[in-house]
Amino acid sequence: MKLKLYTNSHSVTCSKIEVVIDFKSLEIEKIEAINNYGAFSPTATVPCLSIDNNMISDSSSIIEYFEEAFSSPSLLTKDAGTNILIRFQATLVDEKLISAIRKLFGFALGGPIGALLGVIAGHSVDKIRKQTSGINGNIQSPQEVITVGIIILAAKLSKSDGQVTSEEISAFKEKFKIPPNFQSDVGKIFNEAKKSSDDYHQYAQQLGMIFRGQPQVLEQIINLLFFIAEADGEISRPEILFIEGCAKYFGLNKNQYDSIQTIWLDKQINPYKILGVEKNTTDDEIRKRWIQLSKELHPDQLRAQGVPQELIIKSEDRLSEINQAYDKIKSLRKIN
Repeated sequence: MKLKLYTNSHSVTCSKIEVVIDFKSLEIEKIEAINNYGAFSPTATVPCLSIDNNMISDSSSIIEYFEEAFSSPSLLTKDAGTNILIRFQATLVDEKLISAIRKLFGFALGGPIGALLGVIAGHSVDKIRKQTSGINGNIQSPQEVITVGIIILAAKLSKSDGQVTSEEISAFKEKFKIPPNFQSDVGKIFNEAKKSSDDYHQYAQQLGMIFRGQPQVLEQIINLLFFIAEADGEISRPEILFIEGCAKYFGLNKNQYDSIQTIWLDKQINPYKILGVEKNTTDDEIRKRWIQLSKELHPDQLRAQGVPQELIIKSEDRLSEINQAYDKIKSLRKIN
């Protein structure tokens, strides 16, 4: 029997599997997966265990398999009452704790974003927290993670074609409307991040893990990166590759990325690409896709998820493009 585990060192659920593997002293081939989970995982997630090429991508099911296939040492006791408590607590961890940890992952558990913040003066991070969320102390909101993540990726994007232009910096400041007394603190993070663009994938990957269940948030970050890239009058090839790479590390699929890229790069707008559908897609499926995007990009929906106002403003621009694309398709197909 051949076992192979696709894992990710930044994933909380993968860490849970690692604990079981260590406890049982199992020797299993491990593959560090950084993107494109859908190529091997039926749910496009990690951890994913290959058992003779049968793919299992649920962490609880993987642990149950390990317990049955490798019974010694056992994770359970000989007492049924104790065992049901263990299973119940494990379910609580999966459904409540891990979900909460993912929201805090950018700060609370470190990772590349936390490491970069570690070299920034503490008062700068405190100011960001007060500015973006009004939360004091050690509580970190998704909005904080989004804001700092965008600052880092925007800096690295600006560096990706070899130079950071004043237009790109102005575009960033325009969309984030940074107050004068806050600009120096954002500048510290921006300047630290722009030292190199080679390591951008670490930050994109971490954001992708944190907001894996909120693709609309990740799509709006991609949209904003295109806005910054275009600020100097041209989106360069290195910038396109950078943004495309971010989308891959975010875990966005080709249709999700193409629907945004089309708005920025295509001379003649393709309405089907903007909606992320094929030209031969049925009228009903196109309408369902339009409704889905309209709901995902609705300002109230994004606001409820803690998305910064700057991203919400850009989402409104994209929503307008989507509505125009749907109107164009209806006109082409003579749909009332």
